[in-house]
Amino acid sequence: MEHLKFTKIEIDEIQRRKGNFNPQNFKKDHEEHGNVLNYSVTNIIEQSKQTSDKFHFSPHLILKVELEEKAMLSEGVKDKLLTFGLKVIDEESKELMVLFADNIDIPEFLSGLEKYKNGEIATKHVVHRDLFNIIKSVSPWSSVDRTQNLRISDLKEYYDVYLWIFDTYSENLEKTNEFKGELQSHNIRICDSYVSTSVVVIRIHATLPELDIVKENFLVYQIQNIPEYSIIRCKAIEEKSISISDIEFDNSELDPDTSPSICVIDSGIFKGHPLLQGVIGDSKVFMGASGFDDHDNDGHGTMVASICAYGDVSSDRLYKPEIYIMNAKVHDGEYTSGFDLCISELRENGINLSFEQQLLIGDIYDRKYDLDVIMTNSDFDGVTHERRRFIQVVISRYMGIYEKLIPNQMKEIVEYFYSNYGCRVYNLSQGDKNQIFSGGKPNAWSCVLDELQHEYDVLFVISAGNYFPEEDMQPEDIQSNYPEYLLKSSKVYIIEPANSTLSLTVGSLAINDLPVVYKDENITPFPITKKNELSTFSRIGYGSNKSIKPELLYYGGDSHIDNTFEMKYSQFPNRGLSILGFNNKITGSIFKFDFGSSFAAPYISHLAAKIMNKYPTLSMNAVKALLAYSANVPKGINDRFSSLFDTLDPKSVSDRFQRNHQGEIIFDKKRVLRFTAGYGLPNVDRILESHNNRVVLYSDIVSDEDKLSSDTFHIYELPVFPEFRAAKGTKIIEIALAYNPEVRKTRMDYLGTILNFELIRGKSFEEVYQVYATQNGKSEEDKLELFDKKFRCDCKIIGKEIRNKGTLQKMRFEFSSKANDYGDNYYIVVNSVKKWSNKKQGYALVVSLETNEEIELYQRVKTRVEQPVRKRIRT
Repeated sequence: MEHLKFTKIEIDEIQRRKGNFNPQNFKKDHEEHGNVLNYSVTNIIEQSKQTSDKFHFSPHLILKVELEEKAMLSEGVKDKLLTFGLKVIDEESKELMVLFADNIDIPEFLSGLEKYKNGEIATKHVVHRDLFNIIKSVSPWSSVDRTQNLRISDLKEYYDVYLWIFDTYSENLEKTNEFKGELQSHNIRICDSYVSTSVVVIRIHATLPELDIVKENFLVYQIQNIPEYSIIRCKAIEEKSISISDIEFDNSELDPDTSPSICVIDSGIFKGHPLLQGVIGDSKVFMGASGFDDHDNDGHGTMVASICAYGDVSSDRLYKPEIYIMNAKVHDGEYTSGFDLCISELRENGINLSFEQQLLIGDIYDRKYDLDVIMTNSDFDGVTHERRRFIQVVISRYMGIYEKLIPNQMKEIVEYFYSNYGCRVYNLSQGDKNQIFSGGKPNAWSCVLDELQHEYDVLFVISAGNYFPEEDMQPEDIQSNYPEYLLKSSKVYIIEPANSTLSLTVGSLAINDLPVVYKDENITPFPITKKNELSTFSRIGYGSNKSIKPELLYYGGDSHIDNTFEMKYSQFPNRGLSILGFNNKITGSIFKFDFGSSFAAPYISHLAAKIMNKYPTLSMNAVKALLAYSANVPKGINDRFSSLFDTLDPKSVSDRFQRNHQGEIIFDKKRVLRFTAGYGLPNVDRILESHNNRVVLYSDIVSDEDKLSSDTFHIYELPVFPEFRAAKGTKIIEIALAYNPEVRKTRMDYLGTILNFELIRGKSFEEVYQVYATQNGKSEEDKLELFDKKFRCDCKIIGKEIRNKGTLQKMRFEFSSKANDYGDNYYIVVNSVKKWSNKKQGYALVVSLETNEEIELYQRVKTRVEQPVRKRIRT
């Protein structure tokens, strides 16, 4: 039976009551403190003028302001700063903000500071104390701030330069053009740029002296090394025992007008595969260089595409595709320089260059010479005219291969496939192994994925990434240290862009613990994990704002210990422990085995497309909520970590898995499970079907009229009938919430709006409404206890504190027949808390009622929810 749609109770929205802030909490000697601030600020102004004169930069002022602990930067203080000629352009934390001024002399600010220092009185208090009392110190945003964690080379290299974010797109564009002009005045090469309301990044190709100029520019927020696409480098093995004649293939179900599609962003796809005939809807290359076709030379993209199209690939089945695959090629399998690709192709064509000739080609790639030098340089004397022309063609083929920004690639891909085909699911089994996410704010890659999902209502599904434990321990120690090393090492965390807040991040499960050894193979494989345990390589969370990442799991297989010659963590997949997919070879087997989180993510993409096939009008918020609702952490993971809790010292693990309980450090068991397994493994039947004893309701808020305004709330009435409450065994209510807010990289709060939800029982609608009307919108620390604990349906498995951090939230509430005296209606309250966005916020809510006893619940619920609920509040 189909899931049921239900609606919120129609009521007038209530705006929050804002708390007051008392600057008297930070008493200061205004004369002494004013002198310190004045000295710091005037020094920074003088230094900034000197930098401006030295490099011919426009004279701007950047102030890094440290606030007193627990100080609050109110809207009134921000408005005062504006009148002083300063605007807040960054909030690195609650105690650190960055101010920007176009007028480097900031006369209004210094005048106000002078009045504060002199103790001028206004309305019984020292003037401007609300601002200056909360400032602890002021310093410049220095070149050290701009180059944290930057790997600098003596050679000419590509760098990504992030600029400060301003209030509007037009202002961001204006400052970007100003910065570009200043780079051009120093002959620094600009390769590409991306400008939006949430992130501005410019790719440059610069020498070390040129980089020294860039890092002094006032408009620069940070400089980073460019991201590199990383895919697992194991050696896939072919499955040679099956031929295409053994398989039945029928693509008649595919309909260009109604069938959903998944875009595979990867190394290309082998379009000639017999089981992909008619399945590839379109194919396009999105690389910076012109020398690549859309074919998959690596094999990774074809393997991913096969799982996107068919889900669990099997070698003995009917292949009847219902999903189109779009091919977006963004790399050729690994990060290789254009110079190396050029030399390799020339060698393949029998052209072996001298050291001097290779040096000259390297200078061409560094833009020191143009291509014509090949025709005139004496190093190529003796090389025929035709061969020189061919060398020029090969060089040009790989020019600019890494000059296109990944944000522009992602934007172009979505704009092309969404505009032309309505494609809404994008599989990204990619990541940058050099950018391990240990906290803080997302980089440009993650940020632009969040931007696109907010703007277009599309979904990115991303693999968590692969960590190889043999890099940090001996192979024989991997078995004994699993899964302990996941809780101790900082190298196992998810990589960019798996920390994208609005994307679904997918970790990997072991599919089996029975290896297969053919009689002609001289190996003895030892599996490390059992089925439904976390794969040894699967990266773990948390995500941005310490949110749950990865959210979901699926089977990506696992490696094993191989003692063919010596004990080693095998890079060769074992057929029994690995995932089956399609081969990319024109000759040979049509199937192959491989393992990696890369092959867990596409199954989730497949499930998302199946949801769209059955419920085509749903938003991506609703798709995500259904996936999360259906998921459960496998028993194998629970058992493995539970045994670890009994033996491992909690002080020995990462602090993200610890908590302080009455002065004692103990395991935070909820965080261990959520940051390793997320919400768990989805179930396709739970996703797509309701039953008599398991009814799924959903509310998909997409229209501007229905969306939540800032600091308001919606209430839903959940029918909990007597026969459901009295049913034998445990009754289960599960709720999942998904939303897609605006994001901004240089804000303390990356998300512009935050949503959360509560499940209340045993109270009337009026009681629920009145309590939330007075408390809604307040920060958690300022909220009163809304109701006694027995009326609040808390989730012991996940916990509100953890789930509320992310944009995909889930709870599971269980109760017995003894706890059935709370009435026929429970209430779900969805809260909106404004951070900085003024936009109304859409969301999706999925709720299920489930019992083990077979009762006729579906029709009763259906009859109730089809009647709209409207409540009148007494005033």
